[in-house]
Amino acid sequence: MNRHPCFPSPHTRALSLVLALAAPFALLADSVDWTAYEQSFEVSFSGYVGSSTLQNFPALVHISPRLNGFDYSKCKVPGGGDLRFSDEEGNLLDSEVDTWNPNGESLVWVKVPQLNRDTKITAHYGCYSPAAVTPANVWSEGYVGVWHLNESALPLKESSGVSTDFSASYNSTETLGAAGAIGGAVDFSSGDNAARLCAADDDDLDGFTDCTFEVWTKQDAAPSRTSGILAKRKSSSEDFAYFIYNNYSTEANKHGRNIFMITTNGSSVDYPLGSTHNMVPAWGEWCHQAFVRDVSGTGKAYGYVNGNKKTGAGQSGSIHASAEPLYLGNSNGGVATFNGMIDEVRISNVARSADWLQASHDTVAKADFAAYSTEKNDWGVYSHKFTVAFTNAFSDATTLQNFPVLVRVSTNGIPGFLYTDCLVENGGDLRFADENDILLQSEIDTWNTNGESLVWVKVPSLSSETKLTAYYGCALPGEVTPSEVWSEGYVGVWHLGESALPMVESSGVSTGFTSAGGSGIGYAVAGAVGGAVDFSGGNTSARLSADDDDDLDGFTDCTFEVWTKQEAAPTTVSYAYILAKRTKNAEDVAYILYNNKSSDAAKNGRNVFGISVTGTSTTYLVGTGHNMEPTWGEWCHQAFVRDTTANKGYGYLNGTQIIGGNAGSGALFDSTSKLHLGNAQGNGCTFNGLIDELRISRVARSAAWIKASHDTVTVDNFASCGPVKDNARGLFIYFR
Repeated sequence: MNRHPCFPSPHTRALSLVLALAAPFALLADSVDWTAYEQSFEVSFSGYVGSSTLQNFPALVHISPRLNGFDYSKCKVPGGGDLRFSDEEGNLLDSEVDTWNPNGESLVWVKVPQLNRDTKITAHYGCYSPAAVTPANVWSEGYVGVWHLNESALPLKESSGVSTDFSASYNSTETLGAAGAIGGAVDFSSGDNAARLCAADDDDLDGFTDCTFEVWTKQDAAPSRTSGILAKRKSSSEDFAYFIYNNYSTEANKHGRNIFMITTNGSSVDYPLGSTHNMVPAWGEWCHQAFVRDVSGTGKAYGYVNGNKKTGAGQSGSIHASAEPLYLGNSNGGVATFNGMIDEVRISNVARSADWLQASHDTVAKADFAAYSTEKNDWGVYSHKFTVAFTNAFSDATTLQNFPVLVRVSTNGIPGFLYTDCLVENGGDLRFADENDILLQSEIDTWNTNGESLVWVKVPSLSSETKLTAYYGCALPGEVTPSEVWSEGYVGVWHLGESALPMVESSGVSTGFTSAGGSGIGYAVAGAVGGAVDFSGGNTSARLSADDDDDLDGFTDCTFEVWTKQEAAPTTVSYAYILAKRTKNAEDVAYILYNNKSSDAAKNGRNVFGISVTGTSTTYLVGTGHNMEPTWGEWCHQAFVRDTTANKGYGYLNGTQIIGGNAGSGALFDSTSKLHLGNAQGNGCTFNGLIDELRISRVARSAAWIKASHDTVTVDNFASCGPVKDNARGLFIYFR
């Protein structure tokens, strides 16, 4: 019985006593104990288009933070040495790292026992002593030669372990380690007509009957001479096994076609796929080509260009067992070198199916061949948890995607919650997961161990049926990126809770408020959500400013959201500005939001939303006639939307929609002005009240989104939390 290296070895006759079984695991087992790996994510293959189930197929898995939040820093062994894969029964799968790039995308080949559209595998990592895999076993299904051609110097390794490396170069003018279809490649486009690489003869490289040759090439145009890709021969009529080349011909319908040539006796040549079989690569692009000889099945040859099948000539007999080396990029120095790049060469002693070869192309070239779930954490390392439900969030069938909800955390609000159970200061170990145990992005707005704390959580799909789990009590929690909470179209998010400048921008897209004009501004006063900024000090030129950023204007559809608290309509100024991006009234204007002063009682105290597409003339999408009057003396959520598809402007007061004027056409003016909060540009029109939670989006938010933005702050049971439960993993004690 083999013990997993991540776990201790008990002595003979050891007795284990389970003290807690919240997340039990087997101590001794023949199979891998995946709980030893801190992170995981799922890979599915919904992009597979074949009708058959492929056995032991080598699938390419792409690894990068942009795909699923993968974090290279969580790997415990350099070079992806702890990245392991399992099937749906938890069986360890063999894998081979093709390319490992901690600064970008890494590529891993995984042997999938059964590949179809319903197949799912799981990637695991974050283990100091991972289970052993055999990379060569990825290529055990009939491969006799697999060369990834990644290396920047000779030898170019053969990965199946069956045959030989490319270890010698003739003329040495090729470029190794060039950017390939999959990791690195060999570039033969130097112009040297005799350049080639050689691998020593191996009995497994010829003498077979059924066979498949696969290669990726990139060639800008048809050749000026016949260009060799792969060959095993001494000459055209001596010790000849096979030759694959790109054809030169004066006949247009034969020029530039790939040809597959073999012999069964070493001298007389057969063409399983000749110049009439339309094997033309896609010029200027990486192109997958496959050449199949199916003697024992259909008795025919087949060619494939990017998965598209061509039927060749009838076949019989075994390919000659040549004593010659295997040549890449030429035949034996007597034919022109391939004028382009070559990558991922494979030779099999079986005739691959059409489904197999289509998948071989698609796993590399089709972006949606594999789908990747968001990184999963090992939640068993957290000592406590509680549920977060949204039963009362919506009264209809509304579902919002990637919505930022506000979760309130306190000892009074969540039964059993104690701040002392958190192991990282300032809530640094509080994490959230969806119902599939996927880690969600979150941002601490306010952490108050003597009262209520506020956390923003990005919920992938929010409805009344949604449930989350909050975990805490972990000294080394899974990593989150707070700015990702605001990735759904936000270009500016300011919580405005800081006690001094700067006021940080949370989406990471634009800029913080870094400078103040005037005086008498109050910071970190009690806000709608945590802290707020108080402009009611009496200085009518007071304002905060954020530097110009290209993301803060120039968009077409948009949404502005803000919380304000104002005792009454303005009395001392004509316009009490909330937000403005303009240099002055008719110059460099992008947008303005203000509370209006008017002698007309019907228009006095109403909020106004104006935009400009020219920078000089202002269009009022929500004007004084649209009844956008806040509730005086209370915190009030306001939203202003420009929706060019509907050709409307909309205003919202505490989630209630007010239809404005026409949206017009064109993008908002790309102003070079700073973004001003609480004033326009210091012109004596400061807002007389408090401002909190300002957001700018480059999308037109829906009515349901705006209402939820209001309700998640003000409706007490929008998110229902608790009670707390223990979440300790099983503890084992051994008695000798």
